[in-house]
Amino acid sequence: MVIGIIGALAGIYGLFLASQEGLPSFLLHATVLVVGIILEVSLFRKLAPGIASWLGLASHAVSDGSAVPSADSFAALVGREGLALTALAPGGSVEVDGRRVQAASIDGFLDKGTAVVVVEVATGGVTVRRRR
Repeated sequence: MVIGIIGALAGIYGLFLASQEGLPSFLLHATVLVVGIILEVSLFRKLAPGIASWLGLASHAVSDGSAVPSADSFAALVGREGLALTALAPGGSVEVDGRRVQAASIDGFLDKGTAVVVVEVATGGVTVRRRR
């Protein structure tokens, strides 16, 4: 990432210097910079999944092949009570039926340890409210 930032700064400085030399020089340097950025992004997109896996940053715990749990996997949790594992401001984590789930609160900020009820499911998590 540091090398990318240094490269971007060098490219911008090069454009500044090229603008001093005239329009043809500026256009040539701008074209080279844009082509370089396109190549860098395409290589990063191709290599990034492998790098993330190699560094242990990728999750392989999903059984259906998707990176985000589907709403169907949370359907049975509607109406169930749980506990906020983190403060919900309005998002955070809750435990419902022994399962840790990402959640958003419709009641706004909720403190850690607040009893909640699942009112809706969505891709990636659930919506909860304070238990009354």
